[in-house]
Amino acid sequence: MNQPPRFWRTTLAVGMLGLASACSVLPEAQIKDSYRLPLASFPAQAAQSVQIPSSLQVATPHGGHLLEGRRLLVIRPDNQINAYKGVQWSEPPPVLMQHRILDAFRADGRIKSISNDAASVQSDIELHSDLRGFHVEYHGKRPFVRVQLDTSLVTTAARRIIATRSFAVELPAKSVQIPDIIEAFGAATDQLALEIVEWAVTSAATATR
Repeated sequence: MNQPPRFWRTTLAVGMLGLASACSVLPEAQIKDSYRLPLASFPAQAAQSVQIPSSLQVATPHGGHLLEGRRLLVIRPDNQINAYKGVQWSEPPPVLMQHRILDAFRADGRIKSISNDAASVQSDIELHSDLRGFHVEYHGKRPFVRVQLDTSLVTTAARRIIATRSFAVELPAKSVQIPDIIEAFGAATDQLALEIVEWAVTSAATATR
């Protein structure tokens, strides 16, 4: 789609493709690089940790139309949604976020039985969520990554909501280079997952008393 010269002068130097209202994106053949999240670095379980006698299933977050894709998104100050040219995630952001949360729960260890929604097993509690943000925002010339997840804990038997909470983390990237932005996503998702685990463990412990 041809754009006037003024548009391209104002487009970010990293080479982003503007998404029209019809959500047109670059053909997959033009994608050059796929990125996974950096490996998580969660603290080991404390020896004196109290075990929660409940099983927990972490459902894949709902992401909406844009976040269900694999493009690395940028939201400009004028609220226009762009995507980095030639770059994509290894998996859709909801799946990346689910895996990061599962890793955090397993590293924490206070809830012994953890599963995902792909497993045909029953659990006492389910973690449901909506992924509201998984993108880059520019504050001036500096990129920040923003990850936001709205969550709810639900009892499987009674379908009762135990607790709800919205989590959001925004962290600066070291530079506009893609590897630095990916590193910032890793740090942001680590922090978000740890906050979710602490909240969920506390809420589950209260509900089982």
